[in-house]
Amino acid sequence: MKQKTSLVLMEQMVMLLVFALAAAVCLQAFVTADRLSRQSEARDQAIVLVQSAAEVIRHYGGDTAHALSAAANTLGGHYEQGVWQMRCDKDGKPVTFDSAEYFYYLKAEEVSIDMLSNMTAVRITAEMVNDKEEEVFLFEVKVAWQLENKRSDPRGAENYE
Repeated sequence: MKQKTSLVLMEQMVMLLVFALAAAVCLQAFVTADRLSRQSEARDQAIVLVQSAAEVIRHYGGDTAHALSAAANTLGGHYEQGVWQMRCDKDGKPVTFDSAEYFYYLKAEEVSIDMLSNMTAVRITAEMVNDKEEEVFLFEVKVAWQLENKRSDPRGAENYE
């Protein structure tokens, strides 16, 4: 009788161990799913920020310096030496550039288009600050537009096409 009781007790302990392992695996799956969901949400917010920046930069057009400084005036951020930079919180709202508390970091700078002299392009990169306070590259978008062509008028005035 004592042997049957110890076998039943041993069987219960094995079932408890299997249940504990299954619960640990399920918990790990939920934690991973939550982490991936947060990363996707952050990436989606960064996509919205970059898309807005690309539309504003392209809207102002002209030379790169004009487009990037206009983006800094419209969206916020900091424009200096041909580079526009903006830092945002988790909700996508701009924070002061020298603030240590930011979640997204956007940067736009001119890239060369060798073959086409009447085109200009800007590369906009998005980074996110991870849990270890490191900036992690998310993605980049290139925006290009045609520069206005100037042509001389026979009367000496300049016309834009």
